[in-house]
Amino acid sequence: MDREKLKEFLLKKFPEAKVVSGGKEVNIKCRLCGDSRKGSHYHFYISLGNEVEPPMYKCFHCNAGGLLTVSFLSQLLNFDIIDSDIAYELNEEIKNKVKYSLYRKPNKFINNLIYHYPIIDNDINREKLNYISERIGYNFTYNDLMENKIILNLGDLLYYNNIIQYTRDKDIMQKLNDFFIGFLSLDNGYVTLRKYINYDIYPDKINTRYVNYNIFNSISGTMRYYCIPTQCNLLSNEPIHIRIGEGCFDILSILYNLNNNNRYNNIYIASNGKGYYNVIKVLLENFNLINIIIHLYPDNDVSQYELQYFIDKIKNIGINVYIHRNSYPGEKDFGVPINKIQESVYKV
Repeated sequence: MDREKLKEFLLKKFPEAKVVSGGKEVNIKCRLCGDSRKGSHYHFYISLGNEVEPPMYKCFHCNAGGLLTVSFLSQLLNFDIIDSDIAYELNEEIKNKVKYSLYRKPNKFINNLIYHYPIIDNDINREKLNYISERIGYNFTYNDLMENKIILNLGDLLYYNNIIQYTRDKDIMQKLNDFFIGFLSLDNGYVTLRKYINYDIYPDKINTRYVNYNIFNSISGTMRYYCIPTQCNLLSNEPIHIRIGEGCFDILSILYNLNNNNRYNNIYIASNGKGYYNVIKVLLENFNLINIIIHLYPDNDVSQYELQYFIDKIKNIGINVYIHRNSYPGEKDFGVPINKIQESVYKV
């Protein structure tokens, strides 16, 4: 693909666009989340691709990311006309390179991954189990963790699925296995790993609370959100309640502490940040959801002003939206036991 042509096209179509990363990427304002209120600093990056990877995009504000397809680029441009040469080359680039990816999907959406397997009752696993139980204030069992797609040991998940090709080096894999707790994604292609021990591990590589592990080296991350398994009847007259929290522990607490483990016609999903609209977009486009109500559970550092962008986009398509806040003194989110939750709810 002619990357210079793509670069010039992006610079022409997006007034705020600038070239970054030594000419390998173009930085623009995110049209999905509205981006930062600071007019000079934007979080949306478009990679122009290389000999191995096709053009891709990533927003570090709402966590949206994936292939820069013609349809997605058209959406960014408010469905403006795309140069025919650019469109053709993008389609060919993606078609030719995606088929060589390690990513594999036995069906349209979900990777066929085993996450029910024997968990060894040892000191490390008991420590991790106790950590989760104390965070939520619920006495979880190993079986509960499997039902909720919680991964105590990354190595076990890969072993029981006969996955021997890793996407991180051996030393990193050992640290991720020992010192992190995982949450398996909606498409079973990613594990959101949360460090549960408060000391530095490989400060120059994984000194963060969260690490995203890409199981199949996928070049698309549109379904990497953590979603708890539930049952939804699409033909029911009852609405389906989509409940979106920012973090994995938030959404786990929302299920057990606020909704009494009610899984019928409820979807519990973590946005891994503030990308609420992108979560809704993924669910609506891929799972034929019609009669729905949206519930947002933002952290308390997210203002109503920031939420309004998402709310307006959702309400424009006729969906009711409720905002839930934890007003308990000193708490910022819902990822805590019930005795530290003081829920306030309002419709917008």
